[in-house]
Amino acid sequence: MGHLTITFAGVCTHFTDLQKIDPNCPPHRVVLPPIADFRMGIVQAAFQPGQPTLGYYLQPHFATLRLGDTTPSIPGFTDNGLIMVPTRIQISNPSKTEKNKLHRSDWFQNPRYSLSTYLPDYELSPEIVLSGRAVCYFDLAYGNLYSPSPHSDPPKDSASSVVAEIDTDGAPLLTFTHLNGDGPIVMFELTDDAELLVSNLEIDASHIDEDTPFDFIQHYVTAKQGVPEAIAQELPGMSPDIVPNLQLNQSIATALRKLADAISTSEGPLRPTPESIRQLDPATLNPSCSDSHYP
Repeated sequence: MGHLTITFAGVCTHFTDLQKIDPNCPPHRVVLPPIADFRMGIVQAAFQPGQPTLGYYLQPHFATLRLGDTTPSIPGFTDNGLIMVPTRIQISNPSKTEKNKLHRSDWFQNPRYSLSTYLPDYELSPEIVLSGRAVCYFDLAYGNLYSPSPHSDPPKDSASSVVAEIDTDGAPLLTFTHLNGDGPIVMFELTDDAELLVSNLEIDASHIDEDTPFDFIQHYVTAKQGVPEAIAQELPGMSPDIVPNLQLNQSIATALRKLADAISTSEGPLRPTPESIRQLDPATLNPSCSDSHYP
């Protein structure tokens, strides 16, 4: 028997009820929405007196895979860990035992990470969540899903990632297919007890400025309404007494200059380097980089 441990980090949105919409959907789908662009926006802080309007800006985020300490190149799908095309990933050989039945921890009832908490009338976008207009779907039907406890002692407020532990019949075998239905189907065999990191994050938060408290808002790319114009509560990583950035224009200009510098010094298109993917540690991420769930 093999075993696979998957960690999802960053803008990875977990949908647990899709079979009520379409019985052909998996019982658990993780959606990595398309957010590889520089974003600016405004949102009303409905949780504050006077409901101030907050401006923000966010750097491009990229979907990546890391297998142990390596950044895999899977023909037609990934290049040095970067997911290059809209991709669906499934586990082909999960053990269909009682022990391996799909189980979700109480993290999936935690309102702090529920998209409905901040946008009470949230509706999922069928195009993004069901019809393939995403960077990646990771579909699961078996395994134990939970969010690890903070790694620090004493615990501090950090990003909440999700881990899936799945037993497999033999070495874990992943199936890669194109979300548009075209192209090859690739079977990719892993080693026993493989560890896979699936992330959707900015290139390097230590070198490129962005409005960190607003990172979580990018989960709402999965919403039919799009990114909300108002939020009912402060987002993960956001202070409840957050105030408008009076230097927003200057901050955006600085961030764009840094992004331009990164583009001008990049060999080829802007993208995370294999080294930056290898160094990624979910335990060090800001709370705004947490996974989310719906419902």
